[in-house]
Amino acid sequence: MKSLLHFALGDRLALMAVLLVVAVSVLWIAGCAQEEPERDMGGMPMEDMSMEGMAMEGMSHDEHQMTPEMMEQLRAKVPLYREYTDQEIMLSMQMMGPNYKAYVSDKSVVGEIGVLGLGHGFGEPGDTQFKDAFASIATIFPTAVGYGMAMMTSSYIQSAVDDLVAAGAETIIVIPTTYTEHSNLTRQWEYVFGQYDEASWLEVPRVETGAKILVARPLSDSPIIASIMLDFAREMSTDPENEIVIVASHGPDDMEDNKKELALLEDHAEIMRQDGSFSDIKVMTLQDDAPREIRAANVAKIRGWVEAATQEGKRTLVVTNLITTGSVQKKIRRDLADLQYQFNTKGLMLHPDFADWIQ
Repeated sequence: MKSLLHFALGDRLALMAVLLVVAVSVLWIAGCAQEEPERDMGGMPMEDMSMEGMAMEGMSHDEHQMTPEMMEQLRAKVPLYREYTDQEIMLSMQMMGPNYKAYVSDKSVVGEIGVLGLGHGFGEPGDTQFKDAFASIATIFPTAVGYGMAMMTSSYIQSAVDDLVAAGAETIIVIPTTYTEHSNLTRQWEYVFGQYDEASWLEVPRVETGAKILVARPLSDSPIIASIMLDFAREMSTDPENEIVIVASHGPDDMEDNKKELALLEDHAEIMRQDGSFSDIKVMTLQDDAPREIRAANVAKIRGWVEAATQEGKRTLVVTNLITTGSVQKKIRRDLADLQYQFNTKGLMLHPDFADWIQ
């Protein structure tokens, strides 16, 4: 009996070990493939760290080490994390990948004005698209870009600022490429530069520099953005009068911020209605980082629009206000699985007019 018990116990332990290895492997593969859970909260996946020509510092995962106090702070500020256990928050942090910066200008470019573009962090090909969007201006002014949300660290932003100062910059124009100022990400970056009192997430160190910092307005109400989205819809269009356009946005998790973003999107939709000839143009925020039931309700609404259009014999064209190609577009395609629609996967930065906004 004792030997049988040992055998049974040994079998169970062996099985548990195999299951653990399989589970860890699945999580690792999911992270590398940017499937679930996806890196929507910023940072960069490990396989994207070899982009030629990028100066990447601070690539350590040490910034993702969490204390119980830090986890409680995140739960207090991120509604989605209130549903997570400590272990799930730790896993979420590890899956993000580090924040980092890239110097865009050639070393021969020097000047008193520097440019720093800040992006959420997109993975590939989005990170390269983001860097390339600043290539033209980088021939005129010392230019760097930073990837990530500064959720737990600001060292990459400090490093980028130091690089620009070393190139002679006495004034640095910070270009936050968020859609709206009404977002936690915009406010966190403003906090890092001392222009907002409270951190959206953790209280990371603020940038210290002798250079004058000027933070530009986000994309917000620029008519250039409406023009780009209209062009993207026209690229897919065959019969505008029998087509509806859905403009989908990542969207903030806070309900008041979300109302403000929907109002901005509606302003863009009105410009698109005036300049286009589509049957209808609708706007929607996914609220991708909100609690699951909120996001699910938004997805259900979009699916309802597509289904109704199909029943009326109309085509549905989906465009986004997302900066680059990335994981959110993948999610939208999964959200609308089995429905009939056309989807433009381009980010705004792939349109030539986006360089005009940067200028």
